Amino acid sequence: MTMMRSWQAPGHKAIEANRTVDPGTGAINVNRRYLAGVSFADVPLPQEGPAYFHGDHLGTTRRLTQGGGAVRRQSIYTAFGELKHSAGSLTTRYGYVGASG
Repeated sequence: MTMMRSWQAPGHKAIEANRTVDPGTGAINVNRRYLAGVSFADVPLPQEGPAYFHGDHLGTTRRLTQGGGAVRRQSIYTAFGELKHSAGSLTTRYGYVGASG
């Protein structure tokens, strides 16, 4: 079964999640997340759930969080896109707005 869920985040356009449910186990898998017209593949970690992207006003990914808002990765870039600092256990191909992997 496939489910779509929509909600409004403060200060952002509508967010939608496309999920599938395994009828045998009842497990919910998040397939895609959409924020302000941009789609991110969401790969859930086994017990920690999906990661959520937090970007700045340009769209550069600054943080990844998981359950309860725990910051799992934080990145700082220079004005020209050089990675100045990065810390955390999660990895992503999305970073500076001009470098999507």
